[in-house]
Formats: sequence, structure tokens, C-alpha cells
Amino acid sequence: MIPIGSFLGGLIVQHFGSSMAVALEGIAEVLTAVFYLLIFNKNKE
Repeated sequence: MIPIGSFLGGLIVQHFGSSMAVALEGIAEVLTAVFYLLIFNKNKE
């Protein structure tokens, strides 16, 4: 999984610049946080 992510990250930086890669990383982190929040809240009930 990590080599695939590194390869895709390299392509994104090469074609779109680093700002696009940083924006995608931020979106992924927010989505991951929301996902875990939903999972932990569902387990509490």
C-alpha cells in the first residue's frame, strides 16, 4: 500500500504541484478523523 501511495503522490506533485498534494492530504486526514469519530460514537451506544 505504501509504495502505491508514494508513486501516486509523486505523480500528483509532478503534474499538479505540491499545493494539490498538501490539499489532498488535508482532505484525507479530515475524512479519516470523521470516520473514526463515527465508529467510536457508534461503539459507545
